[in-house]
Amino acid sequence: YGKSIKGDQPGALYQDILAGVQFLQAQVGINRITVLGASMGGAAASKASVYSAPQSIDQLILLSPASVYQPEKLKGDLLFIASKDEYLAKALRSAYNQAPKPKKIQLIAGSAHAQHIFKTPEAEALTTIILNFLDE
Repeated sequence: YGKSIKGDQPGALYQDILAGVQFLQAQVGINRITVLGASMGGAAASKASVYSAPQSIDQLILLSPASVYQPEKLKGDLLFIASKDEYLAKALRSAYNQAPKPKKIQLIAGSAHAQHIFKTPEAEALTTIILNFLDE
C-alpha cells in the first residue's frame, strides 16, 4: 500500500478498471461483475462505471471514495459506504442523493477512512454489509 510507482496519467486509473471488466466479460462462466473501490480506487471505480458499457458492471461498491465522478450517471446496483464521522461522509451522502436507483448507503460508526475501517472494531460489520450486498 502506497509503495507503487506513480504513473504519468493518474486520471486514467479508471481505464485499468474498464480493461479488467472487459477481460472478465471475455471469460467463460462469468455472468456477474462487481467493482469495489476504496478511497482513490473508489473515485476510479465511479469513473469506470460512468464510462462502462451498459450492463457491464452489475454492482458498484464505493468505500469512502475520494470523489464520485458524475454520480447521476453511475451504472449498476450501487452501494455507498463510509464511516459516519470521516471527512468524506458528507460528500458521499451528496453523491448518493444524486445517484440513480437501485442504491443503498451504509454509514458505519467511527471516523476511519476506506480500507482502514477493516482495522477497527467495525471490520466485521463492514464485511457483513459488503457480503450481504454481493448476495443480492
